[in-house]
Amino acid sequence: RWLEHNKAETLVICQQEVEEWLQERLPKEIHLRHFNDIAGVDRYRNVRLLMVIGRTQPGPRAPEALGAALSGMMPDLLPQVDGEFTWYPQTRRTIRLRDGTGVRVYGDQHPDDIVESVRWLICEAELIQAIGRARGINRTAKTPLTIELVFNTVLPIAVDEVAIWGAPSKLIDTAVDEGVMLTSPVDLMKIWSELWPNPTAAKRTAADGVPSLPGFEAVTYQLIGPKMKPRVGYFDLNVIPDPCRWLEERLGPLVRDPKTL
Repeated sequence: RWLEHNKAETLVICQQEVEEWLQERLPKEIHLRHFNDIAGVDRYRNVRLLMVIGRTQPGPRAPEALGAALSGMMPDLLPQVDGEFTWYPQTRRTIRLRDGTGVRVYGDQHPDDIVESVRWLICEAELIQAIGRARGINRTAKTPLTIELVFNTVLPIAVDEVAIWGAPSKLIDTAVDEGVMLTSPVDLMKIWSELWPNPTAAKRTAADGVPSLPGFEAVTYQLIGPKMKPRVGYFDLNVIPDPCRWLEERLGPLVRDPKTL
């Protein structure tokens, strides 16, 4: 998504452990924060992209204890079977789309109204708090904001699209790290053996196609040698201004043909 938005300033809000894991793995233009550490934060009001990943959701015992403390009454507790941990009952909810339709999902709900209110404040309300960090309500056509919600929890908002998660192409890794995506399985294995350790993995990636990313241009190249055919790579010329030199340093001499490089 960061690449699709031309590497614009981005904010990712997630669980603290995920934040720590991502710290050294993302470009500096992508800011990281975690839930329960964002209330009142205004420094991200101009980001172009906001991604909220996951949610905060403690098990039933914590909201039950808080509900009892707040109300002064013993709530209806979820039963434990043979001392095993019990999760919330599931109820059908609907993610509302902007066109008036909806997508049904299952969500957590405690049967005790007070405890459910506490649970909602911890989970759904915290997600709404996260969405507000980018100040979408203040945006105009000249200052657009894209919000990606990577969870299936239902919030009191309408969304443009609901999509099922699918793992991105491994070519995203090389696009982010080096500004290039190649389509030849042999070249993928030769340059990035840690990503494509065998022909099966490389052919699978090539068969999945190249992600459509702004700023990447197709470049045709051909290695010198018998039976060598032209191949295609996609380069971010702002990162790799000389694709020919970059390829020769990693793969060997290229045919200098006007039809290719």
